[in-house]
Amino acid sequence: MLRGEDALELQEKLIIIYKYLKQERLMKKFYLDGLENNLSSPDLDSNPLVKKLIQKEDAPEILEESILALEEIKARFGFSEKVTDFEDIVNQENLDYLCRRYGLKDCREIEKLDLSNLINTI
Repeated sequence: MLRGEDALELQEKLIIIYKYLKQERLMKKFYLDGLENNLSSPDLDSNPLVKKLIQKEDAPEILEESILALEEIKARFGFSEKVTDFEDIVNQENLDYLCRRYGLKDCREIEKLDLSNLINTI
């Protein structure tokens, strides 16, 4: 069973992944439109769960639904007041703070996020 603190941790990690994905897609759209992708990407072979997630075409939608569902779980356990606006949820925490909290220099190190224990809990 997913506890409140597990929901909080998973939500924060998914927010990091979501923001990474949005940054990457925005950068490619504005700077690499029509060009070969020359940006360095994280080596996600060490984290197949994250790799599989971000390679999905509908990854932002999956992440958004998951983050909203986790917000409901957190509210049930008293870890937050239920927020229903997705943008409010993803912007309530500073990205730099979240990254440091999970041992990342920035969101480009998403391969270091361990989701397996939390996913197994679900």
